[in-house]
Amino acid sequence: GTIDQRLGAHPATQLLFPQLNRRELELFAAVMTDNGEVNHDLGSGHLERGPAGQKWPDILCSFAIQNARHAWSTGETDFDAAAWPRVKRALERHAQWADEGAGVAQLGHRTGLGTSYDSYHYEGTTGYIGTLWIAALQLARKWALQKGDNAFAVQADAWIAAARRKLDADLWNGRFY
Repeated sequence: GTIDQRLGAHPATQLLFPQLNRRELELFAAVMTDNGEVNHDLGSGHLERGPAGQKWPDILCSFAIQNARHAWSTGETDFDAAAWPRVKRALERHAQWADEGAGVAQLGHRTGLGTSYDSYHYEGTTGYIGTLWIAALQLARKWALQKGDNAFAVQADAWIAAARRKLDADLWNGRFY
């Protein structure tokens, strides 16, 4: 499967087939780009291709959430130790896009960023990207504190605050989002 579709399905995979879940997450990690981008699917649809990354901010969050769930649910300390730096790198890449978007990665032609809702085209701020970014940062903050990475935890707080401001500025109309 694809990393984005695994977001909804991985809890069952992890519960029933934890070794398979771990292996798939490790395969996605093995084909991360140096700058922290995660492939949408293993092999990028072509077995001959190497890491290509996908400029879809939501899959970086999905990758982070799935790795945290596996590490914390299984208690596999070796997986936890290996996964944290990869998750951190993925979220730091997402943060570059979020910083460029004043708190939330901006989708569209101008930025070249898309989403796993690949059959639809979006421009600007979306609630999906913003809230998934906040969720990934909240778990990353917890993970960073567990690892003694206080600087990342502080930075995660700043990114969360920026994302909330951007969501409010772009999507709140005074009564609802």
